[in-house]
Amino acid sequence: MKTETYCRKTVRGRIRDFFADHSVNQFDTWKWGGLILLASLLGLLALAGCAGQAPTLEGPRYSRAGAVTLNGTGTPGTLVEILDENGNQIDTTTVGATGAWSVPSNFEVGDHNLKVRQISRPRLGRTADNPLVLAEGNQGRGILTTYDLPSVTGPSGNLNPGLIALAGAGTAGSLIELFANGESLGITEVGADGRWSLDADLPDAGSYDISAKLLDPDGNILGQVDGPSLGLAAGFVPLAANGRIQPGTFSTSDNTTASGPISWSGTGMPGRTVELIANGQKIGETVIGADGTWSISDVNADLNIATNLVTARMLDDNGDVLGSPITDTIRLSADNVDGYVVAPPPEPPTEDGIAVTIDSVDTNEAGITTLVGTAPAGETVQIWVNEEFVGTVVADDAGNWSLSGYFPVGEHIAQAAIGDGDDFAAVSDVVDIIVDANALTGDGTPPAGKAWVRVVSQSEIDARNDGTFDDRFLSGSAAIAMILDASWSMTLPIDSNAEADRLTRQDPNNRINIAKSEMINLINDTIPQGTPVALRSLGNRGGNLGCVTALEYPLQGMNRADITAAINDVSPGFNTNTPLAATLAQIPSDLADAGDRERVVILLTDGEEKCGGDVDAAIDSLIQEGISLRLNIIGFAVNDAAVREKLEGWATRGNGFYFDASDASGLGDALQNSLASVYQLLNNDNETVATGVVGSDPIEVDPGIYTIRITSAEGFSTNKIVVPTNSAVQVTVK
Repeated sequence: MKTETYCRKTVRGRIRDFFADHSVNQFDTWKWGGLILLASLLGLLALAGCAGQAPTLEGPRYSRAGAVTLNGTGTPGTLVEILDENGNQIDTTTVGATGAWSVPSNFEVGDHNLKVRQISRPRLGRTADNPLVLAEGNQGRGILTTYDLPSVTGPSGNLNPGLIALAGAGTAGSLIELFANGESLGITEVGADGRWSLDADLPDAGSYDISAKLLDPDGNILGQVDGPSLGLAAGFVPLAANGRIQPGTFSTSDNTTASGPISWSGTGMPGRTVELIANGQKIGETVIGADGTWSISDVNADLNIATNLVTARMLDDNGDVLGSPITDTIRLSADNVDGYVVAPPPEPPTEDGIAVTIDSVDTNEAGITTLVGTAPAGETVQIWVNEEFVGTVVADDAGNWSLSGYFPVGEHIAQAAIGDGDDFAAVSDVVDIIVDANALTGDGTPPAGKAWVRVVSQSEIDARNDGTFDDRFLSGSAAIAMILDASWSMTLPIDSNAEADRLTRQDPNNRINIAKSEMINLINDTIPQGTPVALRSLGNRGGNLGCVTALEYPLQGMNRADITAAINDVSPGFNTNTPLAATLAQIPSDLADAGDRERVVILLTDGEEKCGGDVDAAIDSLIQEGISLRLNIIGFAVNDAAVREKLEGWATRGNGFYFDASDASGLGDALQNSLASVYQLLNNDNETVATGVVGSDPIEVDPGIYTIRITSAEGFSTNKIVVPTNSAVQVTVK
């Protein structure tokens, strides 16, 4: 209203001044008429001058993509036009009586260079279709930047407190603030690849609702999105630190066992049940308190006067084990037990007596070593290991006996005897006990000062017993897309890239025929019949310098004969190239019918992108489309270190792993491992120190406490493990 009043006063003033300067007789009609006409023109010009004050675009400067309301100022009653960066009209509106205007609109993600200009005043009869530009200026220009709301993902499964890896997608350059139960975890920026990540510090056990806020560069909130809910269970600390046997409180009954009370304590998820297992027998349980601690006191258990294997494990409401149980060994000797005297080790009798033997020694998957032998029925047999008494056992009616116990990795000696004290009626020969990494991790023992870790699946252990397929593969839960590189380079031998060494398409020693043979072995020996599988090739069509990819076997329940025929039909095209990006771009359609299954993509190639495609962008597109997959890349006969590094980076980008193969045997192993779950060992700084394949050979690490992260297509789960010096630790997953 101030602007309008000012303009009116200005017009009246100009007209009044005009007549004051021009004296006219009241009867001079012609002069009056001319003066009135001039005054009217002067008024119109004055009003036009007022209406021509340039409008402004005030904001917003930043917004979420979608509905956005633009606003600014201008002369009341005037018509303003809003234009985009290409000069296209977005909308028009009339400036209100207060000198402000606003227009609701809709914008996609990105930077928008906008302009507003005054095009008319309604009372002059002009419209947006017939504009008269009266005013425009730099104050009517502005950049609007719009962002997508971010997505938020986190690890699944049983998690331990500590650094939790959160990640997601968003608009490059946007700021994301993460929250747990409303408390800020920190701010991170979305990278140029449209991805963000943040290691959230959640040191306490409990439930956490994760959310994220989209911020503009000034810290203003543009939107909020809910993320996953996480349940963190306090990982068990080593029982060697928190468990204890109270000395001086034991009594003995038969010189073989010591009775409680025994006290143990530890940490875990509040409200969960902890049970203690000693030498395979449950000896107690309790519920973890609200503070995450538990203790079991005055347990009246019988422990051997020797090494005892004690395990604590946490259970869910269904009685299933949560996380990784923690196992410790407790050794009892004469120093622990009141009134117990350890007899000296046996020596062979001077004359023949009754016979006692140790016939076999076996260490099972759980690290328990069992001695089996013979003795007269009903006789009590004493067992000595490393010249220390470990326990007694009574021979059954058939004259057989066995005794089990835990022994560290290494070499030990064992002996059996019949008799009391120093008066032995029979003594067996000394036998060797060799515990090679608890009989779980292959031949040999860890190097001095080191340790071994191996992860196996329960389904794999079961498969060993019933002879089924190698269940490292996630059968029944995965859809598989296999990609076979059939570009011209695949006709080369595995040990040369020289044109002079190129082989014929039919030569069994070229790369393509070795790859086809090993892929068919994978089909026949590992992947169960009926598993959803698709096969895509690249480079076997298109002619000279062609960049063609083709779906050879659409996704369906796998029939071994049919897919084997499809693999055999693939043959390299003459001088064809390697369109990796274009091939990966077809994965969404190839696996469109996979439903809720995990998606595992296996790309077997001998080189890098050769068709000008952007592989990084292709992988990012898969992730941004919300496709949950694991891209494993097998580099076959890749002799260039830079190319291997690039392939490895692409696999990591696709939530998978890179496997290198230089010959047929290595390729077979790589194909097997590409279908297995993968695990990583992380140190206290959440840094990956080692990576292994579930069910494969052990990995060598330094002793310490690690977080083990099991990775699959649907995410990962984590657990704490303790790795003692010179030990072999096996973790069993379902």
